[in-house]
Amino acid sequence: MVPPRLSVQQIPTYSPGTSKAGAVKLSSNENPYGPHPAALAALQLVAPAVSRYPDQFSSKLRSALAGHLDIQEERIIIGNGSDELMAIAAGTFLNTKEESLAAEHTFSQYHSVTSLYDGSPVKVPMRHGAHDPDAFRRFLGDRTRIVWLCNPNNPTGTAMAPDAIEDLLEYIPRQILVVLDEAYVDYVPEGRRPPTRELVDQYENLLVLRTFSKAYGLAGLRVGYGFGCAELIEALYRVKPPFNVSSVAEAAAAAALEDPSYVRDCVARNAEERARLSKGLSQLGFTPYPSAANFVCIEAGMEAHLFAAQLMDAGYAVRPLESFGLPEAVRITVGKPEDTEGLLTAIAALHEAPARSTTKR
Repeated sequence: MVPPRLSVQQIPTYSPGTSKAGAVKLSSNENPYGPHPAALAALQLVAPAVSRYPDQFSSKLRSALAGHLDIQEERIIIGNGSDELMAIAAGTFLNTKEESLAAEHTFSQYHSVTSLYDGSPVKVPMRHGAHDPDAFRRFLGDRTRIVWLCNPNNPTGTAMAPDAIEDLLEYIPRQILVVLDEAYVDYVPEGRRPPTRELVDQYENLLVLRTFSKAYGLAGLRVGYGFGCAELIEALYRVKPPFNVSSVAEAAAAAALEDPSYVRDCVARNAEERARLSKGLSQLGFTPYPSAANFVCIEAGMEAHLFAAQLMDAGYAVRPLESFGLPEAVRITVGKPEDTEGLLTAIAALHEAPARSTTKR
């Protein structure tokens, strides 16, 4: 066997949310209502041309996003999911043995892409499942090259206050890249969203990442995008693989942008069910983290994989969070009303409320 590079040997295999036939899948934070019908129609329209390579620059989608964000096209990059853009960012800006900072319990790809490019991932302590700006300030050093901020945070769902993000951006030296991952930003209430479109004008070291996999319901097509200053995006394009986004994915994503009311409706439904799920879990003795995303995170009071296995047997797939460094926590995607009702009934049947009163943060 040919041994992989030493840094690759240190990267754990990604552990995705799983399910089984007949179970309600609440383990991967997908939109239970699916994509806009126009996105599905766009897929069918473009399908006959799949024998041709896609547009290298995803020009149609960049143009649509430029109008959506009110930003110049040259300040946008399209990726095969926002995950790919994380790897591109690390490959573009991280030098060997330089450090990247990310919260202790957050999306694993930040640490993985850092290791992939022979960097040193640094885990920053959190406070009650939330990013701690003061801790990030303390951990900044001469070797820091990238700061990853997941807002809202996956897997806890907590969101940073807009002024906390702005204060941290002001504090971080401009030679350090700040990657603000906003995969779940559509689910954040309007008054709590940071003004990231304006912030990229003010901070040339800020790269904002978003995705069509969540609120837009296109997880299976893998489309994400980033935006920032033109010079930063131009550097990313030197590393971006050619033809990285398929023509059908681009067409569907562009069509999904045409009717903002569809996403607003999905977000409103999610907010209602998120509140109902959180309340129901609280009544069962759990203490959900305050979520601004399309999922709810709780400490199960037992080994997470055992709790998840019991729910899987009851017909509901949730995500155990051992791979996030939370051995007793699970993440539950917000589903449809019938999913919420069925899940809460299943948990109540499996675990009596008094036994959960000792759950810990």
